[in-house]
Amino acid sequence: MDFSVLTDREREVLGLLSSGETNRRLARRLGIAERTVRAHTASIVRKLCLQSRFEAALVSALNAAELAREPADGSPHREALAAALAPAPAAHGMSAATASTSSIQVGCPPVPKAEARA
Repeated sequence: MDFSVLTDREREVLGLLSSGETNRRLARRLGIAERTVRAHTASIVRKLCLQSRFEAALVSALNAAELAREPADGSPHREALAAALAPAPAAHGMSAATASTSSIQVGCPPVPKAEARA
């Protein structure tokens, strides 16, 4: 998945979504408004062609290593992101092995080429 389309802050928010915390708690953790977290989440879902916040959380959990890399701007919140992405016990009855081997298709479908008109 191409995370380069996301801003550094969106990458931070995406990384924290896997923690399962509410937008309000994520906002407090990042020192921003809850409304801003909702806006970032909506942008993440749109840019990655996902269906929901839940799907974004799954993408975050499955790509934790890639998301944990230091943002280009040297964000001071990288410690919070690294802590949130640390391996945690399986939640909701899905083991990490099950989650990593599940067939989750994400991303935008390919755009069909325009048919040539005769």
